Amino acid sequence: MWTADEIAQLCYEHYSIKLPKRGKPERNREWTLLAAVVKIQSPADQACDTLDKPVRVTKEVVSMGTGTKCIGQSKMRKSGKQDWCLNNCLWEL
Repeated sequence: MWTADEIAQLCYEHYSIKLPKRGKPERNREWTLLAAVVKIQSPADQACDTLDKPVRVTKEVVSMGTGTKCIGQSKMRKSGKQDWCLNNCLWEL
């Protein structure tokens, strides 16, 4: 079996080690959102209904996305008599 903390650690390691530093937030100053798809697979020859043995699985990050997809207020166009600002904080995977 696996825990949420194990999955989170796997994703964080992938982000920290396998992705380039370019574009990452500055530590203790900036932040970003992170989403990942993790493939969890048990060996085909191992029965899943065996109660006396723990099921061994492999975990692999197969896709990862980061960022807030936001446009800062200073970069947005001002229109009309009032300043209107919309920050789009959705993420897509």
